[in-house]
Amino acid sequence: MRDLWFAFNTFHDPPDPRWGRSGEDEIMVWSWDYDGASDVLRTRRPNPDPIVNDEHWPRVKPASHLEYEIPDANHLNEFWRTMIHASGPVEPALVMSGSARVVYQTPGRFEQDGLSHTDMQSEGLRMRGMKVRVHRRALHLPYDYHSVHAPGYEETARAKMDIVLRQIRYAQKRLKVQKIRFVFVDDIYASVLADMFVSFPRLAPRDVTVHLVHYESFRDRRIPLSRTRMVIPGVLFSPYS
Repeated sequence: MRDLWFAFNTFHDPPDPRWGRSGEDEIMVWSWDYDGASDVLRTRRPNPDPIVNDEHWPRVKPASHLEYEIPDANHLNEFWRTMIHASGPVEPALVMSGSARVVYQTPGRFEQDGLSHTDMQSEGLRMRGMKVRVHRRALHLPYDYHSVHAPGYEETARAKMDIVLRQIRYAQKRLKVQKIRFVFVDDIYASVLADMFVSFPRLAPRDVTVHLVHYESFRDRRIPLSRTRMVIPGVLFSPYS
């Protein structure tokens, strides 16, 4: 029944011809933040236990212990319309978690709402009919913020940039390619990273198109996708509100 609901409530818009299609020699890679962005895919209701680990995060419960939740159809459609705009009608070769929790929490074991975010992201990909799932090995890359020199930006912003840059290098190595289109979706830091790239253009990786996508999962879009712009060569930004 849930699969039928998704079939009727998830449509496929054609990509924007200016931005949506990747070049024939580009490999598509996605990185999704969860809270406020890809949590639009959530099909289980969080119910964290009060018991926490030494880092003060609840233990993740198995999905079978949580109640079903039906995503909002309009926001879900807008999410996939946004992804098609950034990627074209191309299934990504690799999907990773871009959440700062990979720096501060233990994905799949201890997370702030007791829910496995990567499981919810992978479920969203399955519901969309894609074969790819969130790549769990990338959750354990040695993320930090010390390697990003960007004076004036807060610690979390530098951690986000570190995630983006490390995941790009990881994807290039794993996929054995240099030219990739890296789509990063976040409700807060996509715009901050766009500004950081403008302030520090040396951070932009070579042979890579970085598409920073501002997406807010439970709010209607305020700015059309046609407002996507190039902030520096090789870096695109899609605003949301």
